Amino acid sequence: MRPMYPSFEKFVATRLPSIAARGVCMKKHDLAIRYVLEGFFTSAQALEARYGEEYRSILWKTQYDLGFRIASEIKQEYSLGDDLDAAVDLMWMLIVPFGIRMKTSKLGPGCIREEKLQCPIHDLFKSMKVNYCNELCLAMTSGWLAAINPRLTFQMVRLPDSERYCIKDIILPPQPSPSTSVGAKTK
Repeated sequence: MRPMYPSFEKFVATRLPSIAARGVCMKKHDLAIRYVLEGFFTSAQALEARYGEEYRSILWKTQYDLGFRIASEIKQEYSLGDDLDAAVDLMWMLIVPFGIRMKTSKLGPGCIREEKLQCPIHDLFKSMKVNYCNELCLAMTSGWLAAINPRLTFQMVRLPDSERYCIKDIILPPQPSPSTSVGAKTK
């Protein structure tokens, strides 16, 4: 079980009760998400058929920008920091509503592994025989991380396939010391 962080606790305390109070049934929620994603995929396939590979790069950029905007707003609203814990908090906040389950583990200073255990979005990709993981999820993840801290990156450990979901390492490289910075003056 993942440790709770103050910003995630605030999210749970402020958002989940209102969702439950509105009587949102998770089954209906899952169905609504499925319809939205099916609409997205149908549109994406039609646009890709018309515009070719150029469409995938346009889609990547729009999803990156969307991820950045969403993460920037959440970062401010929940007073998230700019470290790995903030990145993990943000991922939990953004993926739980989509029914995505993951586990995280700290691999060392500056690196957290995120392993998806369930991903309804990828399951829908498989059922529709499409793959927009790069253009949807990976682009949005890049935007999320950039909004938390421009130095945050991720490395794909395993791409999703027909049997398994993806694994990503979220990396925050050490801050360069002033003496090794570009343009540092030496005596």
